[in-house]
Amino acid sequence: LPYLIARRVADAEQRSVHVVSYGWAGARAADLVRQQLPRAIEPLRATNTESFLAGADIVAIVIGSNDATHNTPPGRFRASLRAVLEGVREVAPSARMVLAGIPAFRGALRGVEPLIFLADQYARLLRPLSRDEAARAGAAYADLARDVPPLIRGRTDVLSRDQFHPSVVGYSAWADVIARALLAGPSPAAAVRLEPAGA
Repeated sequence: LPYLIARRVADAEQRSVHVVSYGWAGARAADLVRQQLPRAIEPLRATNTESFLAGADIVAIVIGSNDATHNTPPGRFRASLRAVLEGVREVAPSARMVLAGIPAFRGALRGVEPLIFLADQYARLLRPLSRDEAARAGAAYADLARDVPPLIRGRTDVLSRDQFHPSVVGYSAWADVIARALLAGPSPAAAVRLEPAGA
């Protein structure tokens, strides 16, 4: 996914793009706060002295699916998202940032379809929080749940071998939506200052 997003940015802006990914499968929003953001703030290599994140001009954050499948409490999810978005904004104030919303869950294995349905229902509680926190931080919001389904409608090759995670075709649709939101999204100056959330 990072490569697919970078390829679209490179093509749209006619420039080279250097990609560094700090993500891993199974991560939840709290993992961004505890591990991924601190790693991004450190120098990329021992030979560097400055934070890699500080020099980034684009930051794409794709998080939330595992929070939905693991029922992360909404208040905790919002607090983690806010901490990450504010942390990125503090370290890289001029970076363009995009937050990908939680996708619509789908699968092709009958035995787990009830669980997929339940995860998608829980995701409905978390998606508005992602959108709100993106707006608060002046980040673009990529609405995967709304904008990906029309891109893959009728296709049978959008899931990987496990019949749950996206295939390259599925991730390509994600990348289309994320890159489009990023390229059309707000600038860092669009961030609004709100009072801290009560959760």
